Amino acid sequence: MNVGSEKQYGGLDRFGIIAAILVIAIHTFPLLSISEWADFTLTRIIARVAVPFFFMCTGFFFMQKLGTDRNKNASMLKQFLWKVGKLYLLSILLYLPVNVYAGYFTDGFTVFSAVKDLLFNGTLYHLWYFPGIMLGVCISTFLYTRLSTWNTFWVTLLLYGIGLLGDSYFGLVHFTLVTVLSFVLSVMAMKVIQRFRGGKPDQTWRAWADIHLPHLQHNVREIQQVLPKDCAMMAVVKAQAYGHGGWQIARFLNKLGIDHFAVATIDEGIELRKKGVKGEILVLGYTDERRIRQIARFKLTQTVVDDDYAQTLNGYNVKIPVHIKIDTGMGRLGESWEYTEKIAAMYGYKHLQVCGTFTHLSVADSLEASDIAYTKNQIDRFQKVIEQLKEKGINPQKLHVQSSYGVLNYGELQYDYARMGIALYGMLSKQGDKVKTSVDLRPVLSLKARVVQVKQVEKGAPVGYGRAHIAQKDSKIAIVSIGYADGVPRMLSQVGATCLIRGKRRPIIGFVCMDQLIVDISDMEEVQRGEVVTFIGRDQEEEITAEEMAQSCKTITNELVSRLGERVKRVYHD
Repeated sequence: MNVGSEKQYGGLDRFGIIAAILVIAIHTFPLLSISEWADFTLTRIIARVAVPFFFMCTGFFFMQKLGTDRNKNASMLKQFLWKVGKLYLLSILLYLPVNVYAGYFTDGFTVFSAVKDLLFNGTLYHLWYFPGIMLGVCISTFLYTRLSTWNTFWVTLLLYGIGLLGDSYFGLVHFTLVTVLSFVLSVMAMKVIQRFRGGKPDQTWRAWADIHLPHLQHNVREIQQVLPKDCAMMAVVKAQAYGHGGWQIARFLNKLGIDHFAVATIDEGIELRKKGVKGEILVLGYTDERRIRQIARFKLTQTVVDDDYAQTLNGYNVKIPVHIKIDTGMGRLGESWEYTEKIAAMYGYKHLQVCGTFTHLSVADSLEASDIAYTKNQIDRFQKVIEQLKEKGINPQKLHVQSSYGVLNYGELQYDYARMGIALYGMLSKQGDKVKTSVDLRPVLSLKARVVQVKQVEKGAPVGYGRAHIAQKDSKIAIVSIGYADGVPRMLSQVGATCLIRGKRRPIIGFVCMDQLIVDISDMEEVQRGEVVTFIGRDQEEEITAEEMAQSCKTITNELVSRLGERVKRVYHD
């Protein structure tokens, strides 16, 4: 089990204490009087993991705050340098007497040496950490915000190799020993942590979503079996992969051989690239043309929504890959299928490398006769445009029309990609939806929270905001730590919705609050604080599906799972 978005760093804090003790050991040689070999092993090999650990922690906590806004990044960097700089200045003042005692100002002291020590070495040797961490963060920020993740990695590796030619303690053999030992200790630590955690969520979490990656893998295989030959899956991972975690899901799909992805915004695409996701990433939505260099830098593919937009993008003289979108009746983005000359012109701009052409079906989820006719009309319009392009000698490149329902209801269509969204995550949009193609889909996400208080309520007592629920008898209620700020819609109030506790359905009463909701547990004597409550998923023999919960809220599963808040931890089970 691993956690994708949760912000619990107790393990780092605990190892930080150990690392601090190891730093002390480096400078005090505690085993030297016992054994020279033992002291060397401790202070020159084992303890050498400490300082890199602190550097990595600094980089980890600082770099994850960086975004695409350069002014905001520059402001954060200035704040960091000012904060660390003040500590460095204070340390210099504290160590001035030691500098004087050691003869620093008399033994070869020059203005050049003072500036060099101030910026690189530290005015006293052990103060080198301060200018080192400031310079390191500046270099890392520059690389991270201007290069792709992989290019940043290669430049960093080169700089590290250059650094080894300098002060690398005891040369290559010593470096190899420290590296191997650090790796071995990391693996051992992870094994121990996994054994003690036993795949269970942290008992302190108030609300979390279990993401079952084997179910995702199963769904991929099931969908691939019904796709036409030579049709590749384009995984739609917009909106944090429908609430499942964008880059986490995409990286797992990479391991399964999926290398085509679709997102809604450029920022979603940039996040995937920064997290190491490989393959084509198509931005389905509109991107401001002033961000075209970011499209090129992060190797994203942009949707061209009409000819005017194509002209504007081309005017920036930056070559980018694009897909052309044709509006065949959806009425959203895309050049209208009727304007064939404008569509044809979009393939002629020299700075736009057309890699694909697509449209979107508006009622592919319906099997009503009129909707089927409308969908087939959309498909015919698309085919007509493609044929006209080919007659003009234009290659439309890769074609894609179907999303999840398009595959399940119109599986006979032969295109290059299928954009799989909600079905990939083991759900349909609405409870009771009928589809032509039978596929064994397994839900990937389960939503859970905890009982934080159990209390008695007398007959006639009001419960919650607006006194929406009045106890009809002496009752027992449980306060559960999840609310509409976490993504449980307020529409779930007063509609007979239920949750699962110890495998039994329990009614949600009163209004759903921002951070809590209330459950009637009158006939359950054993429920205690800390009890797990399931809102989506299985508990023993009972199950509540996302489709059922969405129906209770008068919405669709796409909206329900996509709106799960950041406070809900994502726990990935593999």
